[in-house]
Amino acid sequence: MKKSYKIFKLLGIDVELHYSWFLVFLLLAWGLSADFFPHYYPDLTKGVYWAMGLISSLLLFGSVLAHEFSHSLVARKNKINVDKITLFFFGGIAHVGGDEDLTPKKEFKMAIAGPLLSLFLGLVFFAINISSSFVYLEAITYYLYKLNFILAAFNMAPGYPLDGGRVLRSVAWGITKDIKKATKIASKGGKIIAGAMIFFGFIGIFLGMGTLWFVILGFFLYYIAGASYEQMILKEVLSNVKIKEVMVKDVRTVKPDISLSDLFQDHFLKYGTEGTLVAKNKKFLGAITINELKSIPKPEWSRKKVKDLMVPASKIDTAKENDNAMKILNKMAKSKIGVMPVIKNKKLAGAVSLGSLIRYVKLNQEIS
Repeated sequence: MKKSYKIFKLLGIDVELHYSWFLVFLLLAWGLSADFFPHYYPDLTKGVYWAMGLISSLLLFGSVLAHEFSHSLVARKNKINVDKITLFFFGGIAHVGGDEDLTPKKEFKMAIAGPLLSLFLGLVFFAINISSSFVYLEAITYYLYKLNFILAAFNMAPGYPLDGGRVLRSVAWGITKDIKKATKIASKGGKIIAGAMIFFGFIGIFLGMGTLWFVILGFFLYYIAGASYEQMILKEVLSNVKIKEVMVKDVRTVKPDISLSDLFQDHFLKYGTEGTLVAKNKKFLGAITINELKSIPKPEWSRKKVKDLMVPASKIDTAKENDNAMKILNKMAKSKIGVMPVIKNKKLAGAVSLGSLIRYVKLNQEIS
Protein backbone atom coordinates (compact mmCIF):
# COMPACT_ATOMS: atom_id res chain seq x y z
CA MET A 1 0.00 0.00 0.00
CA LYS A 2 1.27 3.48 -0.84
CA LYS A 3 2.08 5.56 2.23
CA SER A 4 1.20 8.87 0.60
CA TYR A 5 -0.86 10.16 -2.31
CA LYS A 6 -0.12 13.18 -4.49
CA ILE A 7 -3.14 15.51 -4.52
CA PHE A 8 -1.84 18.53 -6.42
CA LYS A 9 1.16 20.67 -7.32
CA LEU A 10 1.44 24.24 -6.05
CA LEU A 11 4.21 26.70 -6.93
CA GLY A 12 6.19 23.81 -8.38
CA ILE A 13 5.98 21.77 -5.16
CA ASP A 14 4.20 18.39 -5.05
CA VAL A 15 1.74 18.10 -2.17
CA GLU A 16 1.11 14.58 -0.85
CA LEU A 17 -1.25 13.25 1.81
CA HIS A 18 -0.05 10.50 4.14
CA TYR A 19 -2.63 7.68 4.26
CA SER A 20 -3.20 8.28 7.99
CA TRP A 21 -4.60 11.72 7.13
CA PHE A 22 -7.89 10.27 5.89
CA LEU A 23 -8.62 8.42 9.13
CA VAL A 24 -7.67 11.37 11.33
CA PHE A 25 -9.77 13.72 9.18
CA LEU A 26 -12.88 11.60 9.73
CA LEU A 27 -12.16 11.16 13.45
CA LEU A 28 -11.64 14.90 13.87
CA ALA A 29 -14.80 15.82 11.94
CA TRP A 30 -16.76 13.32 14.04
CA GLY A 31 -15.29 14.61 17.31
CA LEU A 32 -16.10 18.21 16.43
CA SER A 33 -19.65 17.45 15.32
CA ALA A 34 -20.47 15.06 18.18
CA ASP A 35 -18.76 16.77 21.10
CA PHE A 36 -16.94 20.09 20.61
CA PHE A 37 -19.55 22.16 18.79
CA PRO A 38 -22.58 20.73 20.69
CA HIS A 39 -20.78 21.59 23.96
CA TYR A 40 -19.89 25.19 23.09
CA TYR A 41 -22.79 25.93 20.72
CA PRO A 42 -25.88 23.95 21.84
CA ASP A 43 -29.33 23.84 20.22
CA LEU A 44 -28.13 23.42 16.61
CA THR A 45 -29.09 20.52 14.36
CA LYS A 46 -26.96 17.41 13.72
CA GLY A 47 -26.62 18.38 10.08
CA VAL A 48 -25.24 21.80 11.04
CA TYR A 49 -22.79 20.23 13.51
CA TRP A 50 -21.52 17.83 10.82
CA ALA A 51 -21.19 20.66 8.29
CA MET A 52 -19.22 22.77 10.77
CA GLY A 53 -17.09 19.76 11.70
CA LEU A 54 -16.17 19.02 8.08
CA ILE A 55 -15.51 22.67 7.21
CA SER A 56 -13.38 23.16 10.34
CA SER A 57 -11.38 20.00 9.59
CA LEU A 58 -10.70 21.16 6.03
CA LEU A 59 -9.69 24.64 7.19
CA LEU A 60 -7.38 23.12 9.80
CA PHE A 61 -5.82 21.07 6.99
CA GLY A 62 -5.43 24.34 5.05
CA SER A 63 -3.73 25.90 8.08
CA VAL A 64 -1.25 23.00 8.30
CA LEU A 65 -0.60 23.25 4.56
CA ALA A 66 0.06 26.99 4.86
CA HIS A 67 2.40 26.28 7.78
CA GLU A 68 4.47 23.84 5.69
CA PHE A 69 4.47 26.12 2.64
CA SER A 70 5.92 28.91 4.77
CA HIS A 71 8.92 26.65 5.48
CA SER A 72 9.21 25.76 1.79
CA LEU A 73 9.01 29.32 0.46
CA VAL A 74 11.64 30.55 2.92
CA ALA A 75 13.83 27.59 1.92
CA ARG A 76 13.51 28.50 -1.75
CA LYS A 77 14.27 32.15 -1.01
CA ASN A 78 17.50 30.90 0.57
CA LYS A 79 18.25 28.80 -2.54
CA ILE A 80 17.45 25.46 -0.91
CA ASN A 81 15.50 23.09 -3.15
CA VAL A 82 12.09 21.76 -2.04
CA ASP A 83 10.80 18.69 -3.90
CA LYS A 84 7.53 18.02 -2.11
CA ILE A 85 5.48 18.36 1.04
CA THR A 86 4.00 15.31 2.76
CA LEU A 87 1.08 16.20 5.01
CA PHE A 88 -0.09 14.26 8.00
CA PHE A 89 -2.98 16.01 9.75
CA PHE A 90 -1.53 18.03 12.57
CA GLY A 91 1.74 18.55 10.76
CA GLY A 92 3.80 17.73 7.74
CA ILE A 93 7.27 17.37 6.29
CA ALA A 94 8.81 19.66 3.68
CA HIS A 95 11.36 17.59 1.75
CA VAL A 96 14.16 20.14 1.38
CA GLY A 97 17.70 19.85 0.04
CA GLY A 98 20.48 18.16 1.98
CA ASP A 99 22.32 19.58 4.97
CA GLU A 100 25.19 20.59 2.70
CA ASP A 101 22.99 23.49 1.51
CA LEU A 102 22.10 24.63 5.04
CA THR A 103 23.69 27.16 7.34
CA PRO A 104 22.63 27.95 10.91
CA LYS A 105 21.11 31.24 9.74
CA LYS A 106 19.15 29.59 6.91
CA GLU A 107 17.82 26.86 9.18
CA PHE A 108 16.72 29.42 11.79
CA LYS A 109 14.76 31.38 9.16
CA MET A 110 13.14 28.23 7.75
CA ALA A 111 12.22 26.85 11.17
CA ILE A 112 10.72 30.04 12.62
CA ALA A 113 8.58 30.70 9.52
CA GLY A 114 6.05 27.95 10.32
CA PRO A 115 5.14 28.94 13.89
CA LEU A 116 4.99 32.62 12.89
CA LEU A 117 2.56 31.74 10.09
CA SER A 118 0.39 29.66 12.47
CA LEU A 119 0.43 32.54 14.97
CA PHE A 120 -0.65 34.95 12.22
CA LEU A 121 -3.50 32.65 11.14
CA GLY A 122 -4.58 32.32 14.78
CA LEU A 123 -4.79 36.10 15.06
CA VAL A 124 -6.77 36.34 11.80
CA PHE A 125 -9.30 33.73 12.96
CA PHE A 126 -9.46 35.41 16.40
CA ALA A 127 -10.23 38.77 14.81
CA ILE A 128 -13.00 37.21 12.70
CA ASN A 129 -14.36 35.40 15.76
CA ILE A 130 -14.73 38.47 17.98
CA SER A 131 -16.16 40.63 15.19
CA SER A 132 -18.67 38.11 13.77
CA SER A 133 -22.30 37.92 14.83
CA PHE A 134 -22.94 34.90 12.56
CA VAL A 135 -23.05 31.92 14.94
CA TYR A 136 -21.73 29.36 12.42
CA LEU A 137 -18.74 31.52 11.46
CA GLU A 138 -18.12 32.32 15.12
CA ALA A 139 -18.09 28.62 16.04
CA ILE A 140 -15.70 27.61 13.24
CA THR A 141 -13.25 30.48 13.83
CA TYR A 142 -13.37 29.85 17.60
CA TYR A 143 -12.01 26.35 16.98
CA LEU A 144 -9.51 27.45 14.32
CA TYR A 145 -7.89 30.27 16.26
CA LYS A 146 -7.39 28.00 19.24
CA LEU A 147 -5.87 25.23 17.12
CA ASN A 148 -3.54 27.57 15.24
CA PHE A 149 -2.28 29.03 18.51
CA ILE A 150 -1.76 25.47 19.79
CA LEU A 151 0.09 24.50 16.58
CA ALA A 152 2.37 27.54 16.92
CA ALA A 153 3.08 26.83 20.59
CA PHE A 154 3.54 23.07 20.19
CA ASN A 155 5.85 23.44 17.19
CA MET A 156 8.04 25.90 19.10
CA ALA A 157 8.81 23.30 21.80
CA PRO A 158 12.64 23.00 21.77
CA GLY A 159 12.85 19.40 20.60
CA TYR A 160 13.94 18.09 17.20
CA PRO A 161 12.31 17.62 14.71
CA LEU A 162 9.71 20.20 15.80
CA ASP A 163 10.28 23.73 14.52
CA GLY A 164 11.48 24.80 17.96
CA GLY A 165 13.94 21.92 17.88
CA ARG A 166 15.24 23.15 14.54
CA VAL A 167 15.60 26.63 16.00
CA LEU A 168 17.53 25.07 18.90
CA ARG A 169 19.70 23.13 16.45
CA SER A 170 20.46 26.25 14.42
CA VAL A 171 21.55 28.12 17.57
CA ALA A 172 23.62 25.17 18.85
CA TRP A 173 25.11 24.73 15.38
CA GLY A 174 26.07 28.39 15.24
CA ILE A 175 27.76 28.15 18.63
CA THR A 176 29.50 24.76 18.27
CA LYS A 177 30.13 24.93 14.50
CA ASP A 178 29.28 21.19 14.52
CA ILE A 179 25.96 20.11 12.97
CA LYS A 180 26.30 16.58 14.36
CA LYS A 181 26.67 17.84 17.93
CA ALA A 182 23.86 20.36 17.39
CA THR A 183 21.54 17.64 16.06
CA LYS A 184 22.34 15.43 19.07
CA ILE A 185 21.45 18.26 21.46
CA ALA A 186 18.19 19.04 19.64
CA SER A 187 17.15 15.38 19.34
CA LYS A 188 17.74 14.89 23.07
CA GLY A 189 15.45 17.85 23.62
CA GLY A 190 12.86 16.11 21.43
CA LYS A 191 13.07 12.94 23.51
CA ILE A 192 12.69 14.87 26.78
CA ILE A 193 9.61 16.68 25.50
CA ALA A 194 8.19 13.42 24.12
CA GLY A 195 8.76 11.71 27.46
CA ALA A 196 6.98 14.54 29.28
CA MET A 197 4.03 14.33 26.88
CA ILE A 198 3.73 10.57 27.43
CA PHE A 199 3.98 10.92 31.22
CA PHE A 200 1.44 13.74 31.57
CA GLY A 201 -0.75 12.13 28.91
CA PHE A 202 -1.08 8.95 30.98
CA ILE A 203 -1.70 11.00 34.15
CA GLY A 204 -4.47 12.82 32.30
CA ILE A 205 -6.02 9.55 31.13
CA PHE A 206 -6.15 8.25 34.72
CA LEU A 207 -7.76 11.52 35.80
CA GLY A 208 -10.34 11.26 33.02
CA MET A 209 -9.05 14.30 31.12
CA GLY A 210 -9.01 12.67 27.66
CA THR A 211 -5.28 13.16 26.91
CA LEU A 212 -4.75 10.07 24.74
CA TRP A 213 -3.55 12.31 21.87
CA PHE A 214 -0.67 13.48 24.09
CA VAL A 215 0.46 9.88 24.55
CA ILE A 216 0.21 9.06 20.83
CA LEU A 217 2.02 12.24 19.76
CA GLY A 218 4.61 11.69 22.49
CA PHE A 219 5.53 8.21 21.26
CA PHE A 220 5.59 9.48 17.65
CA LEU A 221 7.84 12.42 18.58
CA TYR A 222 10.20 10.18 20.60
CA TYR A 223 10.64 7.84 17.63
CA ILE A 224 11.18 10.68 15.14
CA ALA A 225 13.67 12.45 17.43
CA GLY A 226 15.82 9.31 17.58
CA ALA A 227 15.44 8.61 13.86
CA SER A 228 16.47 12.18 13.00
CA TYR A 229 19.79 11.82 14.82
CA GLU A 230 20.41 8.43 13.20
CA GLN A 231 19.74 10.02 9.81
CA MET A 232 22.29 12.70 10.65
CA ILE A 233 24.88 10.00 11.42
CA LEU A 234 23.97 8.25 8.17
CA LYS A 235 24.62 11.43 6.20
CA GLU A 236 27.86 12.22 8.02
CA VAL A 237 29.34 8.76 7.38
CA LEU A 238 28.14 8.12 3.84
CA SER A 239 28.71 11.61 2.42
CA ASN A 240 32.46 10.90 2.26
CA VAL A 241 32.23 7.30 1.07
CA LYS A 242 32.33 5.90 -2.46
CA ILE A 243 30.16 3.01 -3.58
CA LYS A 244 33.18 0.74 -4.17
CA GLU A 245 33.83 0.86 -0.40
CA VAL A 246 30.36 -0.43 0.55
CA MET A 247 29.25 -2.58 -2.37
CA VAL A 248 29.03 -6.36 -2.32
CA LYS A 249 31.32 -7.77 -5.02
CA ASP A 250 30.23 -11.41 -4.92
CA VAL A 251 26.71 -10.96 -6.28
CA ARG A 252 24.44 -13.93 -6.90
CA THR A 253 22.92 -13.74 -10.41
CA VAL A 254 20.90 -15.94 -12.76
CA LYS A 255 21.32 -16.53 -16.47
CA PRO A 256 18.61 -15.29 -18.84
CA ASP A 257 17.97 -18.71 -20.42
CA ILE A 258 16.90 -20.68 -17.33
CA SER A 259 13.22 -21.50 -16.87
CA LEU A 260 10.96 -19.78 -14.35
CA SER A 261 10.60 -23.14 -12.58
CA ASP A 262 14.37 -23.40 -12.09
CA LEU A 263 14.47 -19.76 -10.99
CA PHE A 264 11.89 -20.43 -8.30
CA GLN A 265 13.32 -23.76 -7.10
CA ASP A 266 17.06 -23.13 -7.37
CA HIS A 267 17.17 -19.47 -6.39
CA PHE A 268 14.07 -18.02 -4.71
CA LEU A 269 13.38 -21.08 -2.55
CA LYS A 270 17.00 -22.14 -2.05
CA TYR A 271 18.29 -18.74 -0.94
CA GLY A 272 15.09 -17.33 0.53
CA THR A 273 15.11 -14.32 -1.78
CA GLU A 274 12.32 -12.58 -3.67
CA GLY A 275 14.42 -11.14 -6.46
CA THR A 276 17.73 -11.49 -8.29
CA LEU A 277 19.86 -9.82 -10.93
CA VAL A 278 20.18 -11.31 -14.40
CA ALA A 279 23.61 -11.46 -16.05
CA LYS A 280 25.55 -13.43 -18.66
CA ASN A 281 29.35 -13.43 -18.83
CA LYS A 282 29.31 -10.62 -16.23
CA LYS A 283 27.18 -8.42 -18.50
CA PHE A 284 24.23 -6.99 -16.60
CA LEU A 285 20.99 -7.74 -18.47
CA GLY A 286 18.20 -6.95 -16.00
CA ALA A 287 16.40 -8.12 -12.87
CA ILE A 288 13.49 -10.38 -11.98
CA THR A 289 11.42 -10.61 -8.79
CA ILE A 290 8.64 -12.73 -7.36
CA ASN A 291 6.17 -10.10 -8.58
CA GLU A 292 7.01 -10.84 -12.22
CA LEU A 293 6.76 -14.56 -11.48
CA LYS A 294 3.27 -14.12 -10.00
CA SER A 295 2.03 -12.65 -13.27
CA ILE A 296 2.49 -16.02 -15.02
CA PRO A 297 0.33 -19.10 -14.21
CA LYS A 298 2.43 -21.77 -12.47
CA PRO A 299 1.82 -24.48 -15.15
CA GLU A 300 3.59 -22.21 -17.67
CA TRP A 301 6.75 -21.70 -15.59
CA SER A 302 8.59 -24.60 -17.18
CA ARG A 303 8.00 -23.18 -20.68
CA LYS A 304 8.87 -19.57 -19.92
CA LYS A 305 12.43 -18.29 -19.49
CA VAL A 306 13.79 -15.54 -17.29
CA LYS A 307 14.58 -13.37 -20.32
CA ASP A 308 10.88 -13.42 -21.28
CA LEU A 309 9.86 -11.81 -18.02
CA MET A 310 12.79 -9.86 -16.59
CA VAL A 311 12.89 -6.08 -16.29
CA PRO A 312 15.58 -5.03 -18.81
CA ALA A 313 18.74 -3.24 -17.67
CA SER A 314 17.71 -0.11 -19.58
CA LYS A 315 14.83 0.38 -17.12
CA ILE A 316 16.89 -0.14 -13.95
CA ASP A 317 18.87 2.48 -12.05
CA THR A 318 22.52 1.58 -11.68
CA ALA A 319 25.49 2.93 -9.76
CA LYS A 320 29.20 3.35 -10.54
CA GLU A 321 32.07 2.50 -8.22
CA ASN A 322 33.04 6.15 -7.69
CA ASP A 323 29.51 7.40 -7.01
CA ASN A 324 28.86 9.05 -3.65
CA ALA A 325 27.20 6.56 -1.28
CA MET A 326 24.83 9.14 0.25
CA LYS A 327 23.58 10.26 -3.15
CA ILE A 328 22.98 6.65 -4.17
CA LEU A 329 21.12 6.00 -0.90
CA ASN A 330 18.85 9.00 -1.63
CA LYS A 331 18.34 7.73 -5.16
CA MET A 332 17.39 4.27 -3.89
CA ALA A 333 14.98 5.75 -1.34
CA LYS A 334 13.34 7.94 -3.97
CA SER A 335 12.99 5.01 -6.39
CA LYS A 336 11.87 2.71 -3.53
CA ILE A 337 14.35 -0.03 -4.42
CA GLY A 338 16.39 -2.13 -1.99
CA VAL A 339 19.27 -3.18 -4.26
CA MET A 340 21.14 -1.36 -7.02
CA PRO A 341 23.60 -2.97 -9.47
CA VAL A 342 27.09 -1.45 -9.71
CA ILE A 343 28.39 -1.29 -13.28
CA LYS A 344 31.99 -0.96 -14.47
CA ASN A 345 32.88 -1.00 -18.17
CA LYS A 346 29.37 -2.34 -18.95
CA LYS A 347 30.01 -5.29 -16.66
CA LEU A 348 28.40 -6.15 -13.33
CA ALA A 349 31.01 -5.24 -10.71
CA GLY A 350 28.76 -5.80 -7.71
CA ALA A 351 25.66 -4.46 -5.99
CA VAL A 352 24.80 -2.08 -3.20
CA SER A 353 21.82 -2.56 -0.90
CA LEU A 354 20.15 -0.60 1.86
CA GLY A 355 21.32 -3.34 4.24
CA SER A 356 24.97 -3.06 3.19
CA LEU A 357 24.91 0.73 3.59
CA ILE A 358 23.38 0.57 7.07
CA ARG A 359 25.82 -2.18 8.14
CA TYR A 360 28.72 -0.02 7.00
CA VAL A 361 27.47 2.93 9.06
CA LYS A 362 26.97 0.76 12.19
CA LEU A 363 30.46 -0.76 11.92
CA ASN A 364 31.93 2.69 11.35
CA GLN A 365 30.24 3.97 14.52
CA GLU A 366 31.40 0.98 16.58
CA ILE A 367 35.07 1.53 15.75
CA SER A 368 34.99 5.34 15.87
